[in-house]
Amino acid sequence: MSLPRYPEYKDSGVEWLGEVPAHWLMKRIRFVADMNPSKSEISSIDRDDEVSFLPMEAIGEDGSLNLDRTRPISEVETGYTYFRDGDVTIAKITPCFENGKGALMRGLMNGIGFGTTELIVARPKATQVTGDFLKWIFQSPGFRKTGEAAMYGAGGQKRVPDDFVRNILWAFPVISEQSEIVEFLDQETSKIDSLIAEQKKLIALLAEKRQATISHAVTRGLDPDVPMKDSGVEWLGEVPAHWQVKRLKTISPEITVGIVVEPSKYYVDDGVPALRSLNICADRISKENLVYISKESNELLAKSRLRTGDLVSVRSGQPGATAVVPSDMHGCNCIDLLTRQTNTNYIRYPS
Repeated sequence: MSLPRYPEYKDSGVEWLGEVPAHWLMKRIRFVADMNPSKSEISSIDRDDEVSFLPMEAIGEDGSLNLDRTRPISEVETGYTYFRDGDVTIAKITPCFENGKGALMRGLMNGIGFGTTELIVARPKATQVTGDFLKWIFQSPGFRKTGEAAMYGAGGQKRVPDDFVRNILWAFPVISEQSEIVEFLDQETSKIDSLIAEQKKLIALLAEKRQATISHAVTRGLDPDVPMKDSGVEWLGEVPAHWQVKRLKTISPEITVGIVVEPSKYYVDDGVPALRSLNICADRISKENLVYISKESNELLAKSRLRTGDLVSVRSGQPGATAVVPSDMHGCNCIDLLTRQTNTNYIRYPS
């Protein structure tokens, strides 16, 4: 998207931010918003009054809020994060922060809310920043990327420190210009979101068509005028009259299951690849995230060892996903997959 340039720019002094319009002022967030305001400001309110309650799942990655839950103040004033209408919140724990979870609080019961302790709350100062503009700052890729680099902790418990939000430098135009930018972003992102929704619908329809095409070809064939007969299988219905209805075991020498009893005890850092359900994609085998077993274990577990042309099907997770074992995976093993050593008189493999 090509946007008009401002007449003059200046160095922001922030390496990743680069140049900003010359009339914008560089400020730390703590100078334009009060951070994590104290719940003591509602000490005079009746403790039986209902307020909005927002666990993390009630806050969307698109800034939406699910305000169905309410609780009396007495039940939430201890152990939860406090906020009011007009406050801007952002999730601090991974992966919620990276995914952009956060919102401008609006429509809270009695104007008050409590929620997950994994939120940082910023209350905009009316003369410095609008809530909508601050919300867009928190959703911007630059803010998220910089915050991700500042995270502390390990694994799934990494968090963005409150001080990161307090002290990050940002460029701020005057309030009237902030409002213009917010209006522009609301309009443009709404258009983009609509296009994304349409594309998702199209993808879903194409996926349905793909499944229907496969189903029709393997149960009805390609000739629309061929004589049909009852298959004798309720869900299968009619099939071409010249087709033979057989059980899979009559055309496949062996149907078996991969390693199911404590497969992890066979894992080694390097050895023979062992396929898991996540390696079985639509019509192909992915070699990402492979695990390995020793050559000795592979010899011992011969029943689940695979050969070129075998079919492997997923039993759980995405049941039914099936792929053909390629020649470069000949001799590998598999874990908890349904394996089928097929009879080539009936099944032709893709080249």
